[in-house]
Amino acid sequence: MPEEPPAGEWLDRYLAGETERVWEAMLSRGPGIRNDRFIESAEAVARATMKRVRANVETVIERLRDLGYQFQRPDWVHIPPNPGDLARLEELERRVGPVPLSLRAFYESVGSVDLTQSWEQLVHWHKPERSAASELQILGEYDPLVVGPLDDEAEKWAARPGWFFLAPDEFHKANYSGGENYHVALPDPRADFPILGMYEIDEFFVAYLRETFRNGGFRGRTGGDEERAWRVEPDLEVTKMLAVGLLPI
Repeated sequence: MPEEPPAGEWLDRYLAGETERVWEAMLSRGPGIRNDRFIESAEAVARATMKRVRANVETVIERLRDLGYQFQRPDWVHIPPNPGDLARLEELERRVGPVPLSLRAFYESVGSVDLTQSWEQLVHWHKPERSAASELQILGEYDPLVVGPLDDEAEKWAARPGWFFLAPDEFHKANYSGGENYHVALPDPRADFPILGMYEIDEFFVAYLRETFRNGGFRGRTGGDEERAWRVEPDLEVTKMLAVGLLPI
């Protein structure tokens, strides 16, 4: 097993390309990541990560628009952070406890994102024209990136006490009957958090973002059998084109 990168080198190693190893090292610290020995380095990595996420979000949105992709909520496609949002984040932490470093950095650097495809453009599986649909016309079924604002509405739509709404699940995004949506359980003092409501698929937020951008902003469908579920990445030329040159997360 490779040696864990020292905390003092986390940012340098992350920027040098050891993105997954550094996040694994940070996550292995559990709640101890808030220790004075680690927190400054961990926060620097989280900020660097979400700076890349924002750049990727902006690139993908521009490419989707050039392709003629229609967004379900055009005014919500990307809302950058503003002082009001950050004040609500501070209030949330005062009220319920710590937000994971990854999620806090996302709201501080990226804001909120909604790449859901217009249901008028998306050709659903039961439509007669589905057999002749282009890749663009079915793209919205592949779990487009959505991270909603962590505000009062997040609590309103929580699946259970202590959960906060993160995004619709892949089925609701495509206007199919779905599950319980994606949630985050708070408080959580760790560097990163598991996304809840993904059909028992254990995937942390940063890993989800990493795989999403490897597929041009679309994480892929849920596949599986009676025993377990897993993610099936899109095998589409359009997602390969969208992913070209995106920054590694």
